[in-house]
Amino acid sequence: MKCPASASSENEPNSLESTIRRKHGELSTRLETLGEEGLEWRFKEAQPAQKPHALVQAMERKLHTGCGFLIVEIARSSPEETPTALAQRAANLVAHGADGIAVCTDLAYTPDGLSDLMAVCERLAGQDVPVIRLDWVLHPIQLVDTAEAGAAAANLVNGVLGKGAPTMVGFCESLMIDAPVEIVNERELLAAEEFGIRLFMINVSVGLALAIPGIREDVASSLVQNLPFGAGSIVGVRNINEARAVRSVGADAVLLKREAIVGMAEHELGNLIGEMTYMLTGDD
Repeated sequence: MKCPASASSENEPNSLESTIRRKHGELSTRLETLGEEGLEWRFKEAQPAQKPHALVQAMERKLHTGCGFLIVEIARSSPEETPTALAQRAANLVAHGADGIAVCTDLAYTPDGLSDLMAVCERLAGQDVPVIRLDWVLHPIQLVDTAEAGAAAANLVNGVLGKGAPTMVGFCESLMIDAPVEIVNERELLAAEEFGIRLFMINVSVGLALAIPGIREDVASSLVQNLPFGAGSIVGVRNINEARAVRSVGADAVLLKREAIVGMAEHELGNLIGEMTYMLTGDD
């Protein structure tokens, strides 16, 4: 399985359904270990983010300059890569011009996603660079973990959470972290709008992102254009052409997927990020 911010591919070993089943199993094991008292204690001791709503705040500041916001997705290159090494890669991306970093924490990509998330947050502490957790969020304890790690946001997949999405968004509000909700069609958009969702993700998660070039951009563009007035949008892209297409119809942020940068030399990575940031200024 690709991490949630990666698109489907012919090599995708597991279906979305089996992925969610696995995630439920992981959470069940953890909740059993915590027990009711342990879970209650974690919720009672949960602290809100030190920088409230850092993702939305950073996006708004960048948008006020007339530029789009660039998020780059990362995950371990192998199970052997250390959290420290991953955090250094995140720092390099920021040095190249990334505005935000999205960290895949699902077991499919890392043996210790929370350690990865904490390492990246610690490495970028003191910089105005929000870190987003990308995972299959099914339980509030994952949101407590996210806030404690220092991340600014966690993605919520509407198609997985269904009617539970507003409750999870509310929990994020209590922790002062942002909760972009991913939608795949206008029906989900309308439902999310009724619940008052104000930050959307499109074309990001595996099993939800369309794999067909052209159609993918068309669907994403249509959803962006139909978002409620004033709502924020983060759209997953695989290259600069996709980014240009969705930015031209009003996407606030683009999330450059990890497969777009895998295997790149550092100078190639710097060139790509530079081209993306220049495109997002609207001057290209």
